Amino acid sequence: MRLRGTIFFWTLLATGLPLLALTFVLLNWGEQRYLHEMDSDMGRRLNALASEIDNRLSYEREMIRGIAQSSAMQDFLPVARAANEGVRHPDYSSLKNQLTQFLLNLQRTVPSLGSLRVLDGSGNTLIKVSEGRARPAIYPSLGNVEYAEEDLHSPGFARAMRNWSIGEINFMPLPQSRWDLLTGQTLTMLTALVALGDTAHPEAVLAVNTFGEYLDRILRLVPRPTGAELLIAERNLDDPQRNGLLLYHDRLDTRFSAPKPHEVKLQSLDGGELWQQIQRRPYGQFNTTDQQWRVYYQEFHPYPNQLTSWILAFAVPYSTLDAPYSGLRQSLWLLVLLVFTASAMLAVLGARHIARPILQLREALHDFSDDATRRVVVSSHTREIRELENDFNDMAERLRAAEAERLHSERKMLQQAKLASIGQMAAGIGHEINNPLNNILSYATLIERALPYKNNELRNDIKELKEETLRAGRIVRGVMNFARQLPPAHRTFKVCPWIKQTLELIEPEAMAKDVILAVQSCSPDCVADADADQLQQVLLNLLRNALYATAEDGQIELHAECENQRLRVSVRDHGSGLSDEVLEHLFDPFFTTKTVGEGTGLGLSISLGIIQYHGGELNIRNHPEGGVDARFEIPLAATAPRIPLQPSSDSNV
Repeated sequence: MRLRGTIFFWTLLATGLPLLALTFVLLNWGEQRYLHEMDSDMGRRLNALASEIDNRLSYEREMIRGIAQSSAMQDFLPVARAANEGVRHPDYSSLKNQLTQFLLNLQRTVPSLGSLRVLDGSGNTLIKVSEGRARPAIYPSLGNVEYAEEDLHSPGFARAMRNWSIGEINFMPLPQSRWDLLTGQTLTMLTALVALGDTAHPEAVLAVNTFGEYLDRILRLVPRPTGAELLIAERNLDDPQRNGLLLYHDRLDTRFSAPKPHEVKLQSLDGGELWQQIQRRPYGQFNTTDQQWRVYYQEFHPYPNQLTSWILAFAVPYSTLDAPYSGLRQSLWLLVLLVFTASAMLAVLGARHIARPILQLREALHDFSDDATRRVVVSSHTREIRELENDFNDMAERLRAAEAERLHSERKMLQQAKLASIGQMAAGIGHEINNPLNNILSYATLIERALPYKNNELRNDIKELKEETLRAGRIVRGVMNFARQLPPAHRTFKVCPWIKQTLELIEPEAMAKDVILAVQSCSPDCVADADADQLQQVLLNLLRNALYATAEDGQIELHAECENQRLRVSVRDHGSGLSDEVLEHLFDPFFTTKTVGEGTGLGLSISLGIIQYHGGELNIRNHPEGGVDARFEIPLAATAPRIPLQPSSDSNV
């Protein structure tokens, strides 16, 4: 391919292909994000719907439990007990009328209550109230009590009753309910049955059917996306007749308050896709096979003592989900087409202007590309090309010289960088601090001489002032010695008194924050040969860092041990610990996490040098149980300095 064509092709490809890819990725990412947010929103809606339904059903259960515990119901229990024995209670009529009237008034007050029945211990109907009327007891029995419905012949129902706990609400299809329905119909809600009595087995049973009118009101008011449909179906593996029964459906106008035909099942709705999905997992979402709907579903258990569940589902048209992006998608592709056309035109112009001079220099620059030390020679009488040749050769020569100079300067700067910072600071300290310290020491000496002999208290204060001044001078000399890489002044000292003296120096700062300085362990016979002042400077620095990280009323723990001819001292705080970034730069000069004015960032750098010149190691890391554990160890006897090439806070240094 010719140079001009190559420039055109790659320019167009470099502008058009990323634009196409970016547009596709943005559209796909936006749609997926929107779909994910929609999925989350629909999941929240299903959870809210399940909560609303559960609140309503809980209210109805409490109402049924209140009916069972009412005085009229409890007064009727002797009548039911006598009926179970085939005997007519003396107050049968009055107590029955009392309970019947109570149930009639209750049904008029609470329209959502359907049929109310009171059954004897065998499951036969003693009282029935339905549609605001009491059913007359016209069916004879083997005893002296008439039934309000035909004699029940259901041994399975009677056996189930005997296993119920007194006062517990059970849900199941009531055999008598078939007499309330037309042929081929099924009640939407299972019958609530409450066992009554004082014995181990029920003496009577309260049976309540609810119409579900309030559930219909709740479902009508549930917010739906545009065009979305809500459906609820029953999943009942113990009853094939009810398994998959549609309880509510917007499109089919199916409601809770109306009995359902047996053949209206979820298995036959829209190819049974939702039914198949619910068999795999109890909640989720899926697209229908025809890509017309996205269905969100969730399984909900309405009956406390039943495995029966309801399937709550929203079917959202895919056009509703795609609507926010259809217009945006068209606009973006139109913009891509316009930008692509403009890029093609610019690529043609650019290829024409760029290729001509490059072709003329191609052969001349070919040798230079193989060997950068060679000069470019172009056999051309064109002044611009000759000037370009000379300029290029001059530029290449300057680049080679600049690169060599840069490498030389970089090596030199790297060699001097670390020592320069601390050296400058040490010189400043020596100049700015030593003179005032000498003046303080001189004035303290003059004051001491002028004091009366018996003024011991003031003499002690002056003595402490001189000692602190001398200690400050020793610290300054230690910094300057570290900058000049001078060895420490070794002397023999006892470790435990040295620890105690160091803690006394920092104790006022700890008391100001109500922080406890706790010496957990200290070897009483431990004696070290080292520079006690420099090591005290290190320990004070570690203690101040721990004090800075410790909250008020906290504690700092200190350990000092002598083992295997080495002194080990550790300081642990209970603060928030250090980040990986801070640990990486912990020993860099002038690096500090404190606010401006609270720290110079030289404490750990100086401490590291002191420990290294004692032939020891300084290690700082986060404690597994929280806080920071800072420890150093040195030989008990003087040894050669140990200076690592690259100190690190994650390993022994």
